[in-house]
Amino acid sequence: MTGGPTPDLLPSDPRPPADPCEECQALLLLVAAGEAEPADASRAAAHRTSCPSCAAEEPALRAAEGRVAEALRAVEPPSDIAGPVLARIRAGEAGGPPLRALPGGRSRAGFLAGKRAGWIAAASAAAVLLLAAGVRPVLSGKWWWELERRPSAPADPAAGEFAAFVDGTAAAGLGFRHHAPLGDLRWMAESVGSGAAAADLDGDGDCDLYLADAWALDSGRPEGAGGRLYLNRGDGTFEDATEGRCPDVPERVCGVLAADLDGDGNRDLVLAGYGRVRVLRNRGGADFEDATEAAGLPAEPTSWFTCAAAADFDRDGILDLFVTRYADQESYREGMRRLSTEPGREGIWRGLPVFAGPRPLEPQGDRLYRGLGGMRFEDATAGLEGQEPRYSFQAVATDADGDGLVDVYVATDTQPNILWRNLGGMRFRDEALEAGCALDAEGKAQAGMGVAAGDPDGDGLPDLLVTNFSNDHLTLYANRGRPGKPSFEDRSYPSGVGPASFRYLGWGAAFADLDLDGREDVVVANGHLYPNVADMPDLGVSFAERLQFFRGLGGGDFAHAADGAVKGNGTPRVHRGLALLDADGDGRLDLLATTLGGGPALLLNRTPRAGRQWIGFRLRGTRSPRDPAGARLTLVAGGETRTRELRIGDSFASSSEPVLRFGLGEAAQAERIVLRWPSGAVQELPPLPAGRIHEIVEPE
Repeated sequence: MTGGPTPDLLPSDPRPPADPCEECQALLLLVAAGEAEPADASRAAAHRTSCPSCAAEEPALRAAEGRVAEALRAVEPPSDIAGPVLARIRAGEAGGPPLRALPGGRSRAGFLAGKRAGWIAAASAAAVLLLAAGVRPVLSGKWWWELERRPSAPADPAAGEFAAFVDGTAAAGLGFRHHAPLGDLRWMAESVGSGAAAADLDGDGDCDLYLADAWALDSGRPEGAGGRLYLNRGDGTFEDATEGRCPDVPERVCGVLAADLDGDGNRDLVLAGYGRVRVLRNRGGADFEDATEAAGLPAEPTSWFTCAAAADFDRDGILDLFVTRYADQESYREGMRRLSTEPGREGIWRGLPVFAGPRPLEPQGDRLYRGLGGMRFEDATAGLEGQEPRYSFQAVATDADGDGLVDVYVATDTQPNILWRNLGGMRFRDEALEAGCALDAEGKAQAGMGVAAGDPDGDGLPDLLVTNFSNDHLTLYANRGRPGKPSFEDRSYPSGVGPASFRYLGWGAAFADLDLDGREDVVVANGHLYPNVADMPDLGVSFAERLQFFRGLGGGDFAHAADGAVKGNGTPRVHRGLALLDADGDGRLDLLATTLGGGPALLLNRTPRAGRQWIGFRLRGTRSPRDPAGARLTLVAGGETRTRELRIGDSFASSSEPVLRFGLGEAAQAERIVLRWPSGAVQELPPLPAGRIHEIVEPE
């Protein structure tokens, strides 16, 4: 994390900082960074009492040490390797070949012993700079003293209740539990959880569910672990239909989506797993078979696949796949085994001992697979021009510049986000920096987890919402582009989503009209990464967190729905994935949130309609893929224009029900409807009544 306020806005110190001797400078930075051994700390204390220069400056020295420690915690990425493990690696005590170093890593495994002298010299120079110029103007990051300077959340102009939900998980029969080792997380890969896919899988018109699972890396698969298939009985309750219908999947799975990959009318499943992307073919009636080998998707034991998105990128009528990868967790685990070091507390985040990640894990590049038809794919990753490895969590496939070609936006952890602009012919170029959606408004890379695309300002172009780590904020990129020229503006704070989200750690997110007033709202699934954050209450964060809601005000602005404004949101959970669906068929969007090491939460929407109407569209392509991801539908109702785009793999690790739903306010019909299919065909429909889902077939 980089950047920060300008020095002239910072409060001045009451007295000049201390100027300790050279030896103390190095010791000070080692202790403050958590890199000192116990003997070093004792030597530092003894030195202060014996050195006349340092003893004379003891009060100012303690103040300076505190500022160094606070600033170092402020600029830590979400987690970073530090402490005795790194000290042993630097000292050359690990044995065997050194772990591979990542260029640019600040505290990295893999430094050779010969680098120690240079590191100490650099640390000493940094300490001199810090103590001479003052800590705050020198170090960058999300500055801890800025917290009180952030603008407060705007008041909700419509006082009272915004939305209401009831927890229907138990009544619906969703007995699934995720198998992450919640009380003993040791590796980054264990902490990110798994998602869900919501779609009609058995062809009866009701929305079914697939819930993915993952478990500890250091132990065998627990009894009962594995993904589960739940079929909707038609009344909002579900039957566990896994046995005999869904093959067992050996991998720990993070992301999942449902899409008709082979165009046979049955939705298949794509699972982004730890070591493999797996495809389950739907033979009809939600009867699945493993078709991974025939699909041409090989095993990759060191690949940590996280999320997947499907779209027809080359406009050949066949769905393609974009799959994100995060990092090489396995090589790091092997390095820890060589050290004979217990994992789980070798990293430091704001002074808290945690598992390591993202650094020193080696980041990985994402994968692009071109659909060949008949559930076969070929690796087209070479089409991602100049791709560099990054810590990628989620991708969303959306036409970011409105040129008719589906682009890909990727949320990355502690690194600039990526916008792969589709150049045609399965060729993509990252234009996020030029387009203004790689960094935040201050020019800093954030810790992106999830991403949602929507059109809250009603201009017909997709805006992007990125969820980030705690002690940061949701980032809203408003689309200001034109065909062939994507351009975004960071409106996180002006829009209202930034201030209230600062303490939360977000994962899945969605734009959704929850109260049917015609404006898109925002819902975010929150949950921290580290179970032991409660050990440091001063951080102001918790492991289990509530969902967060923002009411759409129109024009791309939002009001935070504080406690009491959303009924039925009182249970904090360690949320991860989020999918939208209408589980009970009443026209209101329900929420399915997955949790780490626990059961899902099915929140049924009970928001009073107050005369408000809705309309839905289920699309079937002919020249376009049968599941026409990338189709864009614009309608006019009550004088208001609204746009939705069909996206498959639209939230962190999850995929929402592929039905385009609109709230219409008090309008009784959609007066004008224009649909642009992925093939490029444009279809205009006559007025259609509210209160039902309309089946639309692409003209041949």
